[in-house]
Amino acid sequence: MLELTENAIKRLTYIADKNNSRYVRLGVKGGGCAGFEYIWSFGNEEQRTDIIVKDNTLYSLPFGETKGLNTIVEFDTETNTVTYHDIHGVDFAKKYNCGVLVGNNIIALPYGDEHTNDSNWGLVFNTVTKETTQFDIKLNFGGKYRFRSGIEYMGNAYFFPSGTPSCPILKIDQTGEIVRGVYVNNIMFGRPIVYQNQIHVIGHHMKTNEEAIYIVKEDLSYEMLRPLA
Repeated sequence: MLELTENAIKRLTYIADKNNSRYVRLGVKGGGCAGFEYIWSFGNEEQRTDIIVKDNTLYSLPFGETKGLNTIVEFDTETNTVTYHDIHGVDFAKKYNCGVLVGNNIIALPYGDEHTNDSNWGLVFNTVTKETTQFDIKLNFGGKYRFRSGIEYMGNAYFFPSGTPSCPILKIDQTGEIVRGVYVNNIMFGRPIVYQNQIHVIGHHMKTNEEAIYIVKEDLSYEMLRPLA
């Protein structure tokens, strides 16, 4: 485990600001006196998804500003070993910004490049067999924050198009089959949570500029729970 002290965080923040970057990345490559060299780099965009946790194993899916990043990273926290799994399928930029673990499968939807129309391929990765398959979501355009947040609920993956109201909320089973999709008028949703066995999410009404907490049901119908002051 890598633990950052408060002084280290302040130093990394200073280095990032000095290089006009949001992120500081630490990498490792072969070379150096001990056989490895540490590499520092900077950037303004995430290159992989948030960590997806299953038992003692961590997974990260490829994102990438350009085409060519096609590997899933698997890290075993017990043995401290890293394994890479290739995705065999359609290659496109800004792949999977969000993944949801449903049973043994990680389900992910494409974020997509707003300048191309090739972002219609979702992903299923089986954490047992390590096999990957892609499925067509029939939405080939990209956009800012398209399908950036999702959650597992009642054995399915629910994805919310945070920041792209022209995309629907999608309910997808663990095989990659789209169960249901619903378009929401004038509301942008944030990241969902499950609370008291229901999906709760904050929504911003684009016409009134009002925020509220919404409950999203299994059939993707939704209702406002209460407004936020």
